[in-house]
Amino acid sequence: MNAIYLRRRRKVYLKEGENQLSASFGGALQKNIESLGFAFSEPLLQRVQTLSIERLDSFYKGLIKDLRELVGAHRPFNPFYPNFPIQVMELSEAQLYLNAFFHYLTNKLPIHAKLERPPLSEPVKIRVIDLGTKEDFESIFTKMAAAKTSLSAQDKQDLTWFITQYRDDIQRLLPATIPSKENLALIGAQLVRHTTLADAFLEDRIKTATDVLRLAVALSEGDVSLAAPAKFTKLKRSERKLLLSFLERCGDPTEDMLRWKEPWKRLGERLHPGDYAEKFPKTYEAFEVLRNDQPYVTFNRSLEKHLLNGEVASVIEMLLARPGDLARRFDHLLRLSGDATLIETCFRPLAARVSTPVLLQVLTHFQGRSTTSDLRVFFPKGDVAKVYARPDNLKPLPVETARRVCAACEETLVARFSRLAPLGKCYLDPALKDYLVPFSQRSAAKSLRTLVRGSRLPMPE
Repeated sequence: MNAIYLRRRRKVYLKEGENQLSASFGGALQKNIESLGFAFSEPLLQRVQTLSIERLDSFYKGLIKDLRELVGAHRPFNPFYPNFPIQVMELSEAQLYLNAFFHYLTNKLPIHAKLERPPLSEPVKIRVIDLGTKEDFESIFTKMAAAKTSLSAQDKQDLTWFITQYRDDIQRLLPATIPSKENLALIGAQLVRHTTLADAFLEDRIKTATDVLRLAVALSEGDVSLAAPAKFTKLKRSERKLLLSFLERCGDPTEDMLRWKEPWKRLGERLHPGDYAEKFPKTYEAFEVLRNDQPYVTFNRSLEKHLLNGEVASVIEMLLARPGDLARRFDHLLRLSGDATLIETCFRPLAARVSTPVLLQVLTHFQGRSTTSDLRVFFPKGDVAKVYARPDNLKPLPVETARRVCAACEETLVARFSRLAPLGKCYLDPALKDYLVPFSQRSAAKSLRTLVRGSRLPMPE
């Protein structure tokens, strides 16, 4: 518990004891953690002094272990040349070469006596550890579960810990809404495996076949973003029936399943829908279409046909019911038609129904749309932080057209934010202009501070 609390909020939860230890115990603990760059707050130090010797010893051992992991001190540090730089300066080039050669050959380090050296003179910036409460600690789960963006690998581990520890009691910590479908799949899989709440909790939240697919991938501990192929594990009969029942409630799931045809074929091998053909007939028919490649006209197939024929009016008519897709394809539509009046006739009226992340992405795209660039850069969805670049062959747009799209996005966002509750008096650091907003934490690395790719930092001398 305290490992998560310490890492996420720099707090620990500690029940009050019935003793009153001398100040020497608190001073010893304070001195020991000072070398790692931490210190106790006054309330925490007072709470520590109420513990028995046994509880104090247990708390200290766990705290030191967690702090060492936070700063990387839990790994052994064996320098190649412990007396650097004098040691390297005194060795001949031949000896340096032989040391390096045999190290790469055998992975062994040369043996050198380590001489005493004075401690570093730079002051250490102390980070204060505060005393927390159980309610504050439990709010970590609720806020993570209600996040509107995908979570990092560490966040997923923490969510899993909460559900495996709390079991059915996790119900009181679950948020009313879980906006992210990926996070819903992760939480749903843990509820299926460790609680009896899954069916009731997921019944109104699993709405599409893709939601069911993500849930199945999460049960197999795969990539819930669906960017990487999933290897489905063997499912229990109760889990198979649960997934098939969710799929049956999705209306006609065929079109949605065809978007992820191969994963659904692999999952069908685990679900055995033929065993429940009478109980879940629509699901069985959908699998028959996938397996036998039966003809089925999908929305995207019709849309692409209109795009190939340059029928912009038909495309817009189809996308009126899907404003998010319209926003993502708007650059393409402007290039096909060359008609800037589309901004006022179809984009601006629908912008209010487009999600905030998509609007911000459209805004950023069109802000740089009228400038020339040699490359287009992409960060594909998935758990691995890879970047791809290809020549920028987009047909240029008039500067005024790009500016009007940006204005429509900004006006919609300002109107949307103005309806939210006021934050009171706030100060925004001008340096925030150089930091990008995180839309995804999938590939975020473990660190004390996380920065989004593309942010700019001033480097000291």
